[in-house]
Amino acid sequence: MTVSPSSGGAPPTAQPPLPDGTSSARSPLAATPVRIAARWVLLVALTVFAYWDTVTALGIEMTQHTVVTYVPAAATLCLLAAIGVTLRHDDEPPIYDRDTDFIVATVVLLLSLSFQGLLNRRYLPAYLVTHIDVLSLLMFFFGGCVLLFGLRPVLRYRWVWLLSLSLFPLPYRVAVVTLGGTPLAAGTVMLALGVAASAVAVGRTRRSAVLGALASATIGVVLLALVATLAPDARSSAYQWIPAVGCAVLTGVFMYVQRRRGLGSMRPFPHRALRAPTAPRVPKAATLLTVVAAGLHLIGSPAIRVDAGVTVAGLSTAPPLLVPLGWHQIETTGVLPSTQNGAEARRMRQVLEQNHGETRFDAQARPRRIVADTVETALPLTLDVYLPALLYDISNTRVSPETAVTLPHGVTGVLQTLVDDQRLLTYNRLAWRWNNGHSTQQVVLFSVDNHEPEAPFPQFRRRRDTWRVVNGMLTLLIRGNAVTEDLNPRFKDRELLTETAGALIDTQVAAIGGGHG
Repeated sequence: MTVSPSSGGAPPTAQPPLPDGTSSARSPLAATPVRIAARWVLLVALTVFAYWDTVTALGIEMTQHTVVTYVPAAATLCLLAAIGVTLRHDDEPPIYDRDTDFIVATVVLLLSLSFQGLLNRRYLPAYLVTHIDVLSLLMFFFGGCVLLFGLRPVLRYRWVWLLSLSLFPLPYRVAVVTLGGTPLAAGTVMLALGVAASAVAVGRTRRSAVLGALASATIGVVLLALVATLAPDARSSAYQWIPAVGCAVLTGVFMYVQRRRGLGSMRPFPHRALRAPTAPRVPKAATLLTVVAAGLHLIGSPAIRVDAGVTVAGLSTAPPLLVPLGWHQIETTGVLPSTQNGAEARRMRQVLEQNHGETRFDAQARPRRIVADTVETALPLTLDVYLPALLYDISNTRVSPETAVTLPHGVTGVLQTLVDDQRLLTYNRLAWRWNNGHSTQQVVLFSVDNHEPEAPFPQFRRRRDTWRVVNGMLTLLIRGNAVTEDLNPRFKDRELLTETAGALIDTQVAAIGGGHG
């Protein structure tokens, strides 16, 4: 972070008056910091009020250690970049037009309302993946800054505003998934943001921006290597915070001190007088902002809750499932890590077949097969992040809305259809969750309308297929979930799946003596 030599103790130059007769000169009044602080307090308070549901949802997701744990770190990087820009001398022309401020701000605020009221609703089933409301929040905040401080001063921070788009979780999630979805991948993507923030903060000239980026990248790689070596099992938040924020802070402080020494002086902060707000009076602006904030608050965002299912004392949530009477296991994948559900999460697939076929389920009384996918995690909210079409290797899939199903021992399941238009297959999917008070288990049963033994079932996407997950996310963002929705579901195997689920649940509970909470 640097300052210009001309930003030292030289007296401020006179500025022409604003159109309303007030002066744009650097204000000697002690009230100037109070006025600026009051406007920031108003803007932050209205933003939190307007997007209370969004703030609450992000807070819940952070407690569950989903990928959005990076958001506070990214916001800190934006703040550091803004501080660097603030410390630099500004050659802002004394041309201010409040009419332009209101026009630009009104357009941006209308966009924030549209994103929140229309686009966010469009992606409701994939809300945790897309988080369109964060984009709406950024637009509201930008529009509020224009109203309260003026367009020209706000555009001084144009690179900071560009950097603030990193707070939109979808691009970050896409990048992390592309690199493998591990904590190291999360830290690597955050390191790139840290380097960008450093370049903006110290970028008094292009040369200083390049030097700052190179220094920041070097420090960040060292810090990332230290975290990976000393704490390889640390949560993603450690990888997201330490290298990115650490390299930005160290680079900024070092270049700031070097710049001040180069000026032959280490004068105390802030080195220059505080400029008075270019928007001298803002009652109308504050009123408009308050009205829009109230509208956004009424629109709101989806309520987020952590669904761990019914609690069964003593339940073993670790795969595999015990096979019930009347069925036998013919294939298993073994226990595998499930990185999107936490560092300790594990998943397993079991292929089960009836001992004897029934005409209820097959006209020729052939034994039916189902697959049971089991995931164990301590972070149940992560189970809601990715849709089935993103988790499983099924192209051109349409998924029906969830239908609740009552199962034994207080368990509630959800039934869906998955229509694979490429293979011309329809799958029925029954899923439920339960927990033992410490860890949660999700069980997903699949049946297929092709009853032949070689009929394919949905497969988990492999790590080398992460680009398909990315493609699914981008398709969802561009086209919405209407194109992936089965509006006329046919639950051909509802009875088969509910009876099998009941038998599986009874078998697991019987293994612990039937005790449940």
